[in-house]
Amino acid sequence: MLKKSKWIALAGIIVALVFVTPLFGIAAGSCMGYHDFVMERLSNCQPARDLLGDGIGVAYVGVSCGSAKTEGAYGRANWRMPVKGSKDSGTYEFYLEKHGGGWEMRSARLTVGDQEIDITSCAGGASSDGPVLTECSGARQCAQMGMACFQRGDMECAETGMRGACKGGNKSACGNLAHILLYVKDDAEGAATAARQACDADDASGCNNLAVALQRLNDSDGAYKAAKRSCSLGLDVGCAQLAYHEIERGKLKAAKRSANRALKKNAKRASALRRMGHAYLFEGDLDSALSYYSKALKFSRVSDKGQKVHEGNETPEFDLIRDEIKALVKNFPDANDSAQKAIERVRAAANKIE
Repeated sequence: MLKKSKWIALAGIIVALVFVTPLFGIAAGSCMGYHDFVMERLSNCQPARDLLGDGIGVAYVGVSCGSAKTEGAYGRANWRMPVKGSKDSGTYEFYLEKHGGGWEMRSARLTVGDQEIDITSCAGGASSDGPVLTECSGARQCAQMGMACFQRGDMECAETGMRGACKGGNKSACGNLAHILLYVKDDAEGAATAARQACDADDASGCNNLAVALQRLNDSDGAYKAAKRSCSLGLDVGCAQLAYHEIERGKLKAAKRSANRALKKNAKRASALRRMGHAYLFEGDLDSALSYYSKALKFSRVSDKGQKVHEGNETPEFDLIRDEIKALVKNFPDANDSAQKAIERVRAAANKIE
């Protein structure tokens, strides 16, 4: 049995913790000297502050997982941990390397709902103030330029930056490019091409954007597969998208499970509430359906708090409910009467809110 002093010495050489509480993640980072570094990079990123708010720190409720290792002056750290601020919470993932000096950030991203921020390129450079690049070279600089332009509302510049970063191999930038092409340029084909590159690299938002793009291109089977992958990667809006395609296929129980999975991550996710309503509607439970539609109307304006591009491209929630019911009822011809009743009652509820 090793003595206590030998355990301490061993801990200085290697720390490997998998699926543990955030406290262990903090302990590993503090012990190996990178915790303050990665949290400073996150806090200095303006887009991250826009989403999370002030007072960004590690959330003590949640699961932290990953590994960290040092051998002399060299080391690696690959970690995922829950973080929160005054506005919202999310997941912070990063990969660091150490080669004889201080820790260097090779990749890092923050995920809040269906938004992803590339912390590697954003930190220290994507502020909403100061000069903005209009030309770039290399994936990192182009991603930084794209994010800065996106925050300023210059979508032409944002597209240029994200396209350059995507071409340079930044898969998160491919997903961001797809988002711009979908919701700003209305270019489903271009979005599908970019999103597929991100999805192939297991980028959850990229898979969700691919599902939306393929749905617009009338490729229901492809959209279903992409949404299923996005949900399996843990994105709440991806699970809500999956629920829609499961309803299309008459899998109402499965759709409720997928929508519930999204709501466990974000109880105010309007798309998940809509799909839960649809599932109950086509099961014949109009009262439960109306209850979920009412919640969707209530939360639609806050479900994407802090985001610059909103779910449904800012289409009014009633219009989304109505259009989805009309599209889905074709697969449930016996539900025509109840579908019409639902639309009229949701219309009345939406008018009261406005």
